[in-house]
Amino acid sequence: MAQVSICVVSTGAATPDLSDQTLRDYQLLRVDSEAEALSRSGADAFLWLSSAGRLAPQALEDCLWALQSADWVTWKDTGAAPMPSLKGVAGPLGISRRVMASPDPKPGGLVRRLPWACVIGPAEVHAEESIPEGVGSRKYDIELDREGYWLGPLVAHVQNSGLLSAERWRADPVGTASMVVPVALKEWVNRSAGQEVFDLAIYQRFQPGTTYSHGRLLRPLRYAVASNGGRKRIAIMVPHLGASAGSTALLHLVSEIDRRANEVIVVVETSADNRWKERWMRVSDRIFELGRLVDSADVERAVLSLVTNWGVDALIVSEASAGYRALSGIRSHLPELRTADMVLGAAGEGLAVDLPMDTVDRLDFRLVDSEAGMRRLAPMAPDGQQLRKIRSAVDLPRVPPPGDMRKRLGVGFLGVLAESSGADWLPSIAGEVARLRGTAKADWLITGSGPREVGLRNLMRRYDAQFFRDEVNLSAFFERVDVVVVVSENPDGDRTALEAFSRARPVVAVEADGRDELITDDCGVLVTGGHDGALRVAQSLADLLDDPDKLVAMGMAGRERVLEFYSLSEARRQYREFLRELLAAEPAVSRSLSGPGT
Repeated sequence: MAQVSICVVSTGAATPDLSDQTLRDYQLLRVDSEAEALSRSGADAFLWLSSAGRLAPQALEDCLWALQSADWVTWKDTGAAPMPSLKGVAGPLGISRRVMASPDPKPGGLVRRLPWACVIGPAEVHAEESIPEGVGSRKYDIELDREGYWLGPLVAHVQNSGLLSAERWRADPVGTASMVVPVALKEWVNRSAGQEVFDLAIYQRFQPGTTYSHGRLLRPLRYAVASNGGRKRIAIMVPHLGASAGSTALLHLVSEIDRRANEVIVVVETSADNRWKERWMRVSDRIFELGRLVDSADVERAVLSLVTNWGVDALIVSEASAGYRALSGIRSHLPELRTADMVLGAAGEGLAVDLPMDTVDRLDFRLVDSEAGMRRLAPMAPDGQQLRKIRSAVDLPRVPPPGDMRKRLGVGFLGVLAESSGADWLPSIAGEVARLRGTAKADWLITGSGPREVGLRNLMRRYDAQFFRDEVNLSAFFERVDVVVVVSENPDGDRTALEAFSRARPVVAVEADGRDELITDDCGVLVTGGHDGALRVAQSLADLLDDPDKLVAMGMAGRERVLEFYSLSEARRQYREFLRELLAAEPAVSRSLSGPGT
Protein backbone atom coordinates (compact mmCIF):
# COMPACT_ATOMS: atom_id res chain seq x y z
CA MET A 1 0.00 0.00 0.00
CA ALA A 2 1.28 3.49 -0.84
CA GLN A 3 1.87 5.39 2.39
CA VAL A 4 0.43 8.87 2.91
CA SER A 5 1.59 11.51 5.37
CA ILE A 6 -1.80 12.76 6.49
CA CYS A 7 -5.43 11.98 5.80
CA VAL A 8 -8.04 14.72 5.43
CA VAL A 9 -11.46 13.52 6.56
CA SER A 10 -14.20 15.67 5.04
CA THR A 11 -17.56 15.12 6.72
CA GLY A 12 -19.41 17.86 4.83
CA ALA A 13 -21.30 17.72 1.56
CA ALA A 14 -18.64 19.70 -0.33
CA THR A 15 -14.92 19.00 -0.71
CA PRO A 16 -12.39 21.37 0.90
CA ASP A 17 -10.00 23.27 -1.36
CA LEU A 18 -6.54 21.68 -0.97
CA SER A 19 -5.18 22.91 -4.28
CA ASP A 20 -2.32 25.03 -2.91
CA GLN A 21 -1.18 22.84 -0.02
CA THR A 22 2.58 22.71 0.51
CA LEU A 23 2.33 19.05 1.59
CA ARG A 24 1.31 16.95 -1.41
CA ASP A 25 1.20 13.28 -0.32
CA TYR A 26 -2.09 13.64 1.52
CA GLN A 27 -5.21 11.51 1.25
CA LEU A 28 -8.73 12.91 1.08
CA LEU A 29 -11.69 10.85 2.31
CA ARG A 30 -15.34 11.89 2.31
CA VAL A 31 -16.67 9.86 5.23
CA ASP A 32 -18.48 10.62 8.44
CA SER A 33 -17.13 7.99 10.84
CA GLU A 34 -13.79 7.34 12.45
CA ALA A 35 -14.03 3.60 11.82
CA GLU A 36 -14.37 4.03 8.07
CA ALA A 37 -11.53 6.58 7.93
CA LEU A 38 -9.24 4.24 9.88
CA SER A 39 -10.09 1.24 7.70
CA ARG A 40 -9.37 3.14 4.48
CA SER A 41 -6.27 5.08 5.50
CA GLY A 42 -2.93 4.02 6.92
CA ALA A 43 -2.03 7.57 7.96
CA ASP A 44 -0.96 8.31 11.52
CA ALA A 45 -2.20 11.91 11.32
CA PHE A 46 -5.71 13.10 10.45
CA LEU A 47 -7.33 16.45 9.79
CA TRP A 48 -11.07 16.36 10.55
CA LEU A 49 -13.26 19.07 9.03
CA SER A 50 -16.59 19.73 7.36
CA SER A 51 -15.79 23.07 5.72
CA ALA A 52 -15.53 23.41 1.95
CA GLY A 53 -13.32 26.47 2.29
CA ARG A 54 -9.76 27.03 1.19
CA LEU A 55 -7.16 25.86 3.70
CA ALA A 56 -4.07 27.89 4.56
CA PRO A 57 -1.24 26.65 2.30
CA GLN A 58 0.71 25.15 5.21
CA ALA A 59 -2.32 23.74 7.06
CA LEU A 60 -1.58 20.08 6.35
CA GLU A 61 2.17 20.43 6.90
CA ASP A 62 1.65 22.30 10.17
CA CYS A 63 -0.88 19.71 11.31
CA LEU A 64 1.44 16.82 10.53
CA TRP A 65 4.27 18.39 12.50
CA ALA A 66 2.09 19.34 15.46
CA LEU A 67 0.79 15.78 15.72
CA GLN A 68 4.32 14.42 16.10
CA SER A 69 4.15 15.33 19.78
CA ALA A 70 0.45 16.05 20.37
CA ASP A 71 -2.82 14.11 20.32
CA TRP A 72 -4.95 17.02 19.15
CA VAL A 73 -4.28 20.15 17.07
CA THR A 74 -6.52 23.21 17.09
CA TRP A 75 -6.42 26.49 15.16
CA LYS A 76 -7.74 29.98 15.64
CA ASP A 77 -10.92 29.00 13.77
CA THR A 78 -11.48 25.76 15.71
CA GLY A 79 -14.48 25.55 17.99
CA ALA A 80 -14.43 24.02 21.45
CA ALA A 81 -11.93 21.16 21.32
CA PRO A 82 -11.05 18.49 22.00
CA MET A 83 -14.49 16.97 22.22
CA PRO A 84 -15.51 13.69 23.86
CA SER A 85 -16.89 12.61 20.48
CA LEU A 86 -16.24 13.60 16.85
CA LYS A 87 -19.89 13.23 15.91
CA GLY A 88 -21.13 16.60 14.74
CA VAL A 89 -17.73 18.30 15.13
CA ALA A 90 -17.10 20.78 12.34
CA GLY A 91 -13.38 21.20 12.93
CA PRO A 92 -10.82 21.96 11.73
CA LEU A 93 -9.28 19.52 14.16
CA GLY A 94 -6.03 17.60 13.96
CA ILE A 95 -6.20 14.11 15.49
CA SER A 96 -3.60 11.40 15.99
CA ARG A 97 -4.43 7.87 14.88
CA ARG A 98 -4.35 6.71 18.50
CA VAL A 99 -7.06 9.17 19.51
CA MET A 100 -9.08 8.50 16.38
CA ALA A 101 -9.10 4.78 17.20
CA SER A 102 -10.10 5.35 20.84
CA PRO A 103 -13.75 4.80 21.74
CA ASP A 104 -15.98 7.65 22.92
CA PRO A 105 -15.47 9.54 25.11
CA LYS A 106 -12.18 10.46 23.44
CA PRO A 107 -9.14 10.86 25.70
CA GLY A 108 -8.00 14.40 26.39
CA GLY A 109 -4.28 14.05 25.72
CA LEU A 110 -1.91 16.83 24.69
CA VAL A 111 -3.47 19.66 22.68
CA ARG A 112 -1.26 21.88 20.51
CA ARG A 113 -3.01 25.17 19.78
CA LEU A 114 -1.89 27.09 16.68
CA PRO A 115 -2.74 30.81 16.83
CA TRP A 116 -3.54 31.22 13.13
CA ALA A 117 -6.50 30.14 11.02
CA CYS A 118 -6.68 26.80 9.21
CA VAL A 119 -9.46 27.76 6.78
CA ILE A 120 -8.65 31.16 5.25
CA GLY A 121 -11.38 31.73 2.69
CA PRO A 122 -13.91 30.30 0.27
CA ALA A 123 -12.84 27.49 -2.02
CA GLU A 124 -11.22 28.65 -5.25
CA VAL A 125 -10.97 25.19 -6.83
CA HIS A 126 -14.06 23.01 -7.05
CA ALA A 127 -12.62 19.73 -8.24
CA GLU A 128 -14.65 16.68 -7.23
CA GLU A 129 -11.70 15.20 -5.39
CA SER A 130 -7.97 15.87 -5.18
CA ILE A 131 -5.20 13.42 -4.40
CA PRO A 132 -1.64 12.97 -5.72
CA GLU A 133 -1.09 10.23 -8.26
CA GLY A 134 0.23 7.00 -6.78
CA VAL A 135 -1.23 7.38 -3.32
CA GLY A 136 -4.39 5.43 -3.96
CA SER A 137 -7.20 4.86 -6.42
CA ARG A 138 -9.55 7.68 -7.38
CA LYS A 139 -12.16 6.27 -5.00
CA TYR A 140 -9.59 5.79 -2.21
CA ASP A 141 -10.45 2.14 -1.67
CA ILE A 142 -7.17 1.50 0.11
CA GLU A 143 -6.68 -1.63 2.13
CA LEU A 144 -4.07 -1.47 4.87
CA ASP A 145 -1.78 -4.50 4.77
CA ARG A 146 -0.72 -5.14 8.36
CA GLU A 147 0.97 -8.47 7.69
CA GLY A 148 4.55 -8.29 8.83
CA TYR A 149 3.98 -4.70 10.02
CA TRP A 150 6.04 -5.13 13.17
CA LEU A 151 7.71 -8.52 12.78
CA GLY A 152 9.80 -7.64 9.70
CA PRO A 153 11.57 -4.61 11.21
CA LEU A 154 12.15 -6.51 14.46
CA VAL A 155 13.88 -9.41 12.69
CA ALA A 156 15.95 -6.97 10.60
CA HIS A 157 17.04 -5.13 13.75
CA VAL A 158 18.15 -8.33 15.48
CA GLN A 159 20.10 -9.47 12.42
CA ASN A 160 21.80 -6.12 11.72
CA SER A 161 22.68 -5.49 15.35
CA GLY A 162 24.81 -8.64 15.48
CA LEU A 163 22.80 -10.27 18.26
CA LEU A 164 22.63 -13.48 16.20
CA SER A 165 26.33 -13.44 15.31
CA ALA A 166 28.61 -15.68 17.41
CA GLU A 167 31.63 -13.84 15.99
CA ARG A 168 30.30 -10.47 17.20
CA TRP A 169 29.68 -11.88 20.68
CA ARG A 170 33.25 -13.19 20.87
CA ALA A 171 34.83 -9.99 19.53
CA ASP A 172 32.80 -7.47 21.55
CA PRO A 173 30.52 -9.06 24.15
CA VAL A 174 29.80 -5.80 26.01
CA GLY A 175 29.03 -3.78 22.88
CA THR A 176 26.87 -6.56 21.44
CA ALA A 177 24.93 -6.94 24.67
CA SER A 178 24.31 -3.16 24.73
CA MET A 179 22.33 -3.53 21.50
CA VAL A 180 19.51 -4.96 23.61
CA VAL A 181 19.12 -1.55 25.33
CA PRO A 182 16.46 0.53 23.53
CA VAL A 183 17.74 3.47 21.47
CA ALA A 184 15.49 5.94 23.32
CA LEU A 185 17.03 4.89 26.65
CA LYS A 186 20.54 5.26 25.24
CA GLU A 187 19.71 8.75 23.99
CA TRP A 188 18.39 9.66 27.44
CA VAL A 189 21.59 8.41 29.08
CA ASN A 190 23.70 10.44 26.62
CA ARG A 191 21.70 13.61 27.30
CA SER A 192 21.77 13.11 31.07
CA ALA A 193 25.49 12.41 31.15
CA GLY A 194 26.33 15.30 28.85
CA GLN A 195 28.55 12.98 26.82
CA GLU A 196 28.26 10.04 24.43
CA VAL A 197 28.15 7.08 26.81
CA PHE A 198 26.57 5.02 24.01
CA ASP A 199 27.76 5.35 20.41
CA LEU A 200 24.56 5.44 18.36
CA ALA A 201 26.22 5.85 14.98
CA ILE A 202 26.08 2.07 14.48
CA TYR A 203 22.29 2.26 14.11
CA GLN A 204 22.69 4.11 10.81
CA ARG A 205 23.73 0.80 9.24
CA PHE A 206 20.25 -0.64 9.55
CA GLN A 207 18.13 2.49 9.81
CA PRO A 208 18.65 4.08 6.38
CA GLY A 209 18.07 7.80 6.24
CA THR A 210 18.85 8.44 9.90
CA THR A 211 21.41 10.99 11.05
CA TYR A 212 23.66 10.73 14.08
CA SER A 213 23.89 14.11 15.76
CA HIS A 214 25.26 15.09 19.18
CA GLY A 215 24.52 11.78 20.86
CA ARG A 216 21.09 11.36 19.22
CA LEU A 217 19.83 9.34 16.29
CA LEU A 218 17.54 11.52 14.17
CA ARG A 219 15.07 9.99 11.74
CA PRO A 220 13.74 12.69 9.41
CA LEU A 221 9.99 12.96 8.92
CA ARG A 222 9.55 12.36 5.21
CA TYR A 223 6.74 13.76 3.04
CA ALA A 224 6.32 15.22 -0.45
CA VAL A 225 6.12 18.98 -0.95
CA ALA A 226 4.86 21.24 -3.72
CA SER A 227 6.91 21.87 -6.85
CA ASN A 228 9.29 24.81 -6.82
CA GLY A 229 7.90 26.09 -10.13
CA GLY A 230 11.39 26.37 -11.58
CA ARG A 231 12.65 28.65 -8.79
CA LYS A 232 15.59 27.90 -6.54
CA ARG A 233 14.87 27.54 -2.85
CA ILE A 234 16.68 29.45 -0.12
CA ALA A 235 16.10 28.56 3.54
CA ILE A 236 16.75 31.12 6.28
CA MET A 237 17.21 29.73 9.81
CA VAL A 238 16.65 32.23 12.63
CA PRO A 239 16.22 31.92 16.41
CA HIS A 240 13.07 34.09 16.53
CA LEU A 241 11.06 36.70 14.62
CA GLY A 242 11.80 39.50 17.07
CA ALA A 243 13.77 42.73 16.99
CA SER A 244 17.55 42.49 17.16
CA ALA A 245 20.66 43.66 15.34
CA GLY A 246 20.95 40.25 13.71
CA SER A 247 17.33 40.34 12.54
CA THR A 248 17.82 43.79 11.03
CA ALA A 249 20.91 42.78 9.06
CA LEU A 250 19.37 39.49 7.93
CA LEU A 251 16.17 41.22 6.81
CA HIS A 252 18.28 43.59 4.73
CA LEU A 253 19.98 40.59 3.11
CA VAL A 254 16.79 38.60 2.50
CA SER A 255 15.02 41.63 1.01
CA GLU A 256 17.60 41.56 -1.79
CA ILE A 257 16.67 38.02 -2.89
CA ASP A 258 15.01 38.00 -6.31
CA ARG A 259 11.66 36.39 -5.48
CA ARG A 260 10.87 35.80 -9.15
CA ALA A 261 13.79 33.36 -9.38
CA ASN A 262 13.98 32.18 -5.77
CA GLU A 263 11.57 30.85 -3.16
CA VAL A 264 12.36 31.98 0.41
CA ILE A 265 11.55 29.65 3.33
CA VAL A 266 12.07 30.97 6.87
CA VAL A 267 12.53 28.37 9.62
CA VAL A 268 12.15 29.79 13.13
CA GLU A 269 13.64 28.00 16.13
CA THR A 270 11.37 29.45 18.83
CA SER A 271 8.28 31.64 19.09
CA ALA A 272 9.51 33.63 22.08
CA ASP A 273 9.53 36.90 20.15
CA ASN A 274 7.31 37.53 17.11
CA ARG A 275 7.33 41.34 16.98
CA TRP A 276 8.77 41.46 13.46
CA LYS A 277 6.76 38.61 11.97
CA GLU A 278 4.99 40.90 9.51
CA ARG A 279 8.36 42.12 8.23
CA TRP A 280 9.49 38.54 7.65
CA MET A 281 6.22 37.71 5.90
CA ARG A 282 6.86 40.52 3.40
CA VAL A 283 10.24 39.09 2.34
CA SER A 284 9.45 35.34 2.36
CA ASP A 285 7.13 32.81 0.76
CA ARG A 286 6.48 30.76 3.88
CA ILE A 287 7.41 30.68 7.56
CA PHE A 288 7.64 27.61 9.80
CA GLU A 289 7.44 28.53 13.51
CA LEU A 290 8.89 25.38 15.04
CA GLY A 291 8.39 26.66 18.57
CA ARG A 292 4.65 26.38 18.02
CA LEU A 293 4.70 23.13 16.05
CA VAL A 294 7.06 20.79 17.94
CA ASP A 295 8.61 20.21 21.34
CA SER A 296 11.98 21.87 21.95
CA ALA A 297 13.71 18.47 21.95
CA ASP A 298 12.43 17.83 18.41
CA VAL A 299 13.47 21.13 16.81
CA GLU A 300 16.72 19.77 15.34
CA ARG A 301 14.87 16.86 13.71
CA ALA A 302 12.29 19.30 12.34
CA VAL A 303 15.01 21.51 10.84
CA LEU A 304 16.68 18.49 9.25
CA SER A 305 13.37 17.27 7.83
CA LEU A 306 12.11 20.62 6.53
CA VAL A 307 15.31 21.63 4.79
CA THR A 308 15.81 18.23 3.15
CA ASN A 309 12.14 17.64 2.26
CA TRP A 310 11.99 21.01 0.55
CA GLY A 311 15.30 20.26 -1.21
CA VAL A 312 16.68 23.74 -0.69
CA ASP A 313 19.56 25.01 -2.80
CA ALA A 314 21.02 27.32 -0.15
CA LEU A 315 20.79 27.61 3.64
CA ILE A 316 21.68 30.72 5.65
CA VAL A 317 21.86 30.36 9.45
CA SER A 318 21.91 33.23 11.92
CA GLU A 319 22.36 32.50 15.64
CA ALA A 320 20.02 29.48 15.53
CA SER A 321 21.52 26.61 17.54
CA ALA A 322 19.29 23.91 16.02
CA GLY A 323 20.26 25.08 12.54
CA TYR A 324 23.94 24.70 13.32
CA ARG A 325 23.45 21.28 14.97
CA ALA A 326 21.51 19.98 11.97
CA LEU A 327 24.12 21.05 9.41
CA SER A 328 25.93 17.72 9.38
CA GLY A 329 22.78 15.71 8.69
CA ILE A 330 21.50 18.23 6.15
CA ARG A 331 24.73 18.12 4.16
CA SER A 332 24.71 14.33 4.17
CA HIS A 333 21.24 14.37 2.55
CA LEU A 334 21.85 17.42 0.30
CA PRO A 335 25.54 17.30 -0.70
CA GLU A 336 25.04 20.03 -3.33
CA LEU A 337 23.61 22.47 -0.77
CA ARG A 338 25.33 25.84 -0.37
CA THR A 339 25.59 26.99 3.23
CA ALA A 340 26.39 30.28 4.96
CA ASP A 341 25.97 31.95 8.32
CA MET A 342 25.88 35.54 9.51
CA VAL A 343 28.11 36.55 12.42
CA LEU A 344 27.56 39.95 14.04
CA GLY A 345 30.02 41.34 16.56
CA ALA A 346 33.24 39.73 17.72
CA ALA A 347 33.01 39.81 21.50
CA GLY A 348 33.18 36.01 21.64
CA GLU A 349 29.86 35.57 23.39
CA GLY A 350 27.74 34.83 20.36
CA LEU A 351 26.82 31.31 19.31
CA ALA A 352 28.31 31.68 15.83
CA VAL A 353 31.86 32.54 16.94
CA ASP A 354 32.25 29.50 19.19
CA LEU A 355 31.04 26.71 16.91
CA PRO A 356 32.63 23.25 16.96
CA MET A 357 35.05 22.75 14.08
CA ASP A 358 32.98 19.95 12.54
CA THR A 359 30.14 22.50 12.20
CA VAL A 360 32.37 25.30 10.89
CA ASP A 361 33.69 22.83 8.32
CA ARG A 362 30.23 22.54 6.76
CA LEU A 363 29.82 26.25 6.02
CA ASP A 364 30.77 27.48 2.54
CA PHE A 365 30.49 31.18 3.41
CA ARG A 366 30.60 33.23 6.60
CA LEU A 367 29.36 36.82 6.70
CA VAL A 368 30.83 39.20 9.28
CA ASP A 369 30.24 42.90 9.91
CA SER A 370 33.64 44.06 11.16
CA GLU A 371 37.39 43.66 10.84
CA ALA A 372 37.40 42.29 14.38
CA GLY A 373 35.01 39.56 13.24
CA MET A 374 37.29 38.74 10.31
CA ARG A 375 40.28 38.45 12.64
CA ARG A 376 38.35 36.18 14.99
CA LEU A 377 37.05 33.77 12.33
CA ALA A 378 39.96 33.67 9.88
CA PRO A 379 42.18 31.30 11.92
CA MET A 380 39.44 28.67 12.15
CA ALA A 381 38.33 28.86 8.50
CA PRO A 382 38.98 25.56 6.67
CA ASP A 383 40.31 25.45 3.11
CA GLY A 384 37.68 26.55 0.64
CA GLN A 385 35.56 28.49 3.12
CA GLN A 386 35.04 32.12 2.14
CA LEU A 387 34.74 35.02 4.59
CA ARG A 388 32.84 38.14 3.53
CA LYS A 389 32.70 41.44 5.43
CA ILE A 390 29.53 43.44 4.94
CA ARG A 391 29.04 46.17 7.48
CA SER A 392 25.70 46.45 9.24
CA ALA A 393 23.87 49.37 7.67
CA VAL A 394 21.15 51.85 8.37
CA ASP A 395 19.00 54.11 6.25
CA LEU A 396 19.47 57.87 6.52
CA PRO A 397 16.21 59.38 7.77
CA ARG A 398 15.48 63.04 8.23
CA VAL A 399 17.69 64.63 10.87
CA PRO A 400 15.59 65.65 13.90
CA PRO A 401 16.43 69.13 15.16
CA PRO A 402 18.70 69.39 18.22
CA GLY A 403 17.07 70.27 21.49
CA ASP A 404 16.44 73.88 22.47
CA MET A 405 19.54 74.74 24.46
CA ARG A 406 17.49 76.83 26.88
CA LYS A 407 15.56 73.73 27.90
CA ARG A 408 16.72 70.50 29.47
CA LEU A 409 18.64 68.20 27.15
CA GLY A 410 17.61 64.59 26.60
CA VAL A 411 19.55 61.38 27.26
CA GLY A 412 18.18 58.32 25.49
CA PHE A 413 18.43 54.57 26.00
CA LEU A 414 17.12 52.18 23.37
CA GLY A 415 17.11 48.41 23.94
CA VAL A 416 15.80 45.42 25.82
CA LEU A 417 15.35 46.17 29.51
CA ALA A 418 17.37 43.21 30.71
CA GLU A 419 20.71 42.49 32.31
CA SER A 420 22.23 41.60 28.93
CA SER A 421 21.64 45.14 27.62
CA GLY A 422 23.23 46.82 30.62
CA ALA A 423 19.91 48.40 31.59
CA ASP A 424 20.71 47.74 35.26
CA TRP A 425 23.34 50.48 35.03
CA LEU A 426 20.84 53.22 34.16
CA PRO A 427 19.88 54.26 37.76
CA SER A 428 23.55 54.54 38.74
CA ILE A 429 24.37 56.53 35.61
CA ALA A 430 21.40 58.86 36.06
CA GLY A 431 22.22 59.41 39.72
CA GLU A 432 25.85 60.26 39.01
CA VAL A 433 24.93 62.61 36.15
CA ALA A 434 22.49 64.41 38.47
CA ARG A 435 25.20 64.73 41.14
CA LEU A 436 27.78 66.07 38.70
CA ARG A 437 25.49 68.60 37.04
CA GLY A 438 23.58 69.80 40.09
CA THR A 439 20.56 71.90 39.04
CA ALA A 440 21.25 71.44 35.31
CA LYS A 441 19.08 68.38 34.96
CA ALA A 442 18.53 66.25 31.86
CA ASP A 443 15.50 64.37 30.61
CA TRP A 444 15.82 60.59 30.47
CA LEU A 445 13.89 58.77 27.74
CA ILE A 446 13.97 54.97 27.84
CA THR A 447 12.55 52.88 25.01
CA GLY A 448 12.12 49.13 25.34
CA SER A 449 10.61 46.38 27.43
CA GLY A 450 11.89 43.36 29.29
CA PRO A 451 12.20 41.63 32.66
CA ARG A 452 13.82 44.67 34.33
CA GLU A 453 11.14 47.14 33.25
CA VAL A 454 9.12 47.30 36.49
CA GLY A 455 12.18 47.72 38.68
CA LEU A 456 13.69 50.36 36.40
CA ARG A 457 10.47 52.36 36.34
CA ASN A 458 10.55 52.55 40.12
CA LEU A 459 14.25 53.40 40.37
CA MET A 460 14.21 55.98 37.55
CA ARG A 461 11.11 57.79 38.82
CA ARG A 462 13.24 60.19 40.87
CA TYR A 463 14.95 61.34 37.65
CA ASP A 464 11.62 62.01 35.88
CA ALA A 465 12.43 59.30 33.34
CA GLN A 466 9.85 58.60 30.64
CA PHE A 467 9.37 55.07 29.33
CA PHE A 468 8.16 54.11 25.87
CA ARG A 469 7.23 50.72 24.52
CA ASP A 470 9.17 49.14 21.64
CA GLU A 471 6.52 50.25 19.16
CA VAL A 472 7.35 53.94 19.68
CA ASN A 473 8.21 55.85 16.53
CA LEU A 474 11.99 56.17 16.45
CA SER A 475 11.86 59.60 14.83
CA ALA A 476 9.74 60.90 17.70
CA PHE A 477 12.16 59.31 20.18
CA PHE A 478 15.24 60.91 18.65
CA GLU A 479 13.58 64.31 18.37
CA ARG A 480 13.59 64.40 22.17
CA VAL A 481 17.06 62.93 22.61
CA ASP A 482 20.39 64.77 22.26
CA VAL A 483 22.78 61.97 23.22
CA VAL A 484 22.36 58.20 23.40
CA VAL A 485 23.92 55.89 25.95
CA VAL A 486 24.95 52.34 24.96
CA VAL A 487 25.93 50.07 27.83
CA SER A 488 25.49 46.72 26.10
CA GLU A 489 28.51 44.86 24.70
CA ASN A 490 26.45 42.76 22.28
CA PRO A 491 25.69 43.63 18.60
CA ASP A 492 22.37 45.21 19.56
CA GLY A 493 24.39 48.03 21.13
CA ASP A 494 26.17 48.62 17.84
CA ARG A 495 22.80 48.78 16.12
CA THR A 496 21.61 51.42 18.57
CA ALA A 497 24.73 53.49 17.88
CA LEU A 498 24.11 53.28 14.13
CA GLU A 499 20.51 54.42 14.56
CA ALA A 500 21.70 57.35 16.68
CA PHE A 501 24.40 58.38 14.19
CA SER A 502 21.96 58.23 11.28
CA ARG A 503 19.87 60.84 13.11
CA ALA A 504 22.89 63.00 14.01
CA ARG A 505 22.97 62.04 17.67
CA PRO A 506 26.31 61.26 19.40
CA VAL A 507 26.83 58.20 21.56
CA VAL A 508 28.49 57.41 24.88
CA ALA A 509 29.19 53.66 24.94
CA VAL A 510 31.12 51.01 26.80
CA GLU A 511 33.93 49.35 24.91
CA ALA A 512 33.34 46.08 23.06
CA ASP A 513 35.49 44.10 20.66
CA GLY A 514 35.35 45.82 17.27
CA ARG A 515 33.24 48.76 18.49
CA ASP A 516 36.08 51.25 17.91
CA GLU A 517 35.57 50.66 14.18
CA LEU A 518 32.08 52.16 14.49
CA ILE A 519 32.41 54.76 17.25
CA THR A 520 35.31 57.16 16.72
CA ASP A 521 36.37 60.14 18.81
CA ASP A 522 34.71 62.67 16.52
CA CYS A 523 31.22 61.19 16.87
CA GLY A 524 31.12 59.48 20.26
CA VAL A 525 32.88 58.49 23.44
CA LEU A 526 34.02 54.97 24.35
CA VAL A 527 34.65 54.16 28.00
CA THR A 528 35.95 51.07 29.74
CA GLY A 529 33.26 48.86 31.23
CA GLY A 530 33.62 46.58 34.22
CA HIS A 531 33.89 47.89 37.77
CA ASP A 532 32.97 51.60 37.97
CA GLY A 533 31.97 51.50 34.31
CA ALA A 534 28.68 53.22 35.12
CA LEU A 535 30.56 56.10 36.74
CA ARG A 536 32.78 56.54 33.67
CA VAL A 537 29.71 56.60 31.41
CA ALA A 538 28.09 59.20 33.69
CA GLN A 539 31.18 61.43 33.65
CA SER A 540 31.34 61.39 29.85
CA LEU A 541 27.63 62.14 29.60
CA ALA A 542 27.92 65.05 32.01
CA ASP A 543 30.84 66.51 30.04
CA LEU A 544 28.88 66.37 26.79
CA LEU A 545 25.70 67.75 28.29
CA ASP A 546 27.70 70.73 29.53
CA ASP A 547 28.88 71.47 25.96
CA PRO A 548 25.77 71.63 23.68
CA ASP A 549 27.76 72.85 20.67
CA LYS A 550 29.98 69.79 20.87
CA LEU A 551 26.89 67.57 21.04
CA VAL A 552 25.65 68.98 17.75
CA ALA A 553 29.04 68.74 16.03
CA MET A 554 29.58 65.13 17.13
CA GLY A 555 26.10 64.21 16.00
CA MET A 556 26.67 65.56 12.50
CA ALA A 557 30.04 63.77 12.35
CA GLY A 558 28.25 60.52 13.20
CA ARG A 559 25.79 61.03 10.36
CA GLU A 560 28.64 61.69 7.93
CA ARG A 561 30.29 58.48 9.11
CA VAL A 562 27.13 56.49 8.38
CA LEU A 563 26.88 58.08 4.94
CA GLU A 564 30.49 57.14 4.12
CA PHE A 565 30.81 53.66 5.64
CA TYR A 566 27.41 52.29 6.71
CA SER A 567 24.92 53.31 4.03
CA LEU A 568 22.11 50.89 3.37
CA SER A 569 22.39 51.29 -0.40
CA GLU A 570 26.00 50.06 -0.35
CA ALA A 571 25.16 47.15 1.98
CA ARG A 572 22.33 46.08 -0.31
CA ARG A 573 24.66 46.09 -3.31
CA GLN A 574 27.09 43.87 -1.40
CA TYR A 575 24.26 41.55 -0.29
CA ARG A 576 23.15 41.10 -3.91
CA GLU A 577 26.72 40.26 -4.92
CA PHE A 578 27.01 37.75 -2.07
CA LEU A 579 23.72 36.07 -3.01
CA ARG A 580 24.89 35.65 -6.59
CA GLU A 581 28.10 34.04 -5.32
CA LEU A 582 26.25 31.80 -2.88
CA LEU A 583 23.83 30.42 -5.47
CA ALA A 584 26.50 30.03 -8.15
CA ALA A 585 29.19 28.53 -5.91
CA GLU A 586 30.27 24.93 -6.16
CA PRO A 587 29.82 23.47 -2.67
CA ALA A 588 32.88 21.89 -1.10
CA VAL A 589 31.30 18.43 -1.16
CA SER A 590 34.38 16.51 -0.09
CA ARG A 591 34.93 18.79 2.89
CA SER A 592 31.25 18.90 3.82
CA LEU A 593 30.83 15.14 3.81
CA SER A 594 33.86 14.36 5.93
CA GLY A 595 33.68 13.78 9.64
CA PRO A 596 31.31 11.89 11.94
CA GLY A 597 27.61 11.60 11.43
CA THR A 598 27.62 11.50 7.64
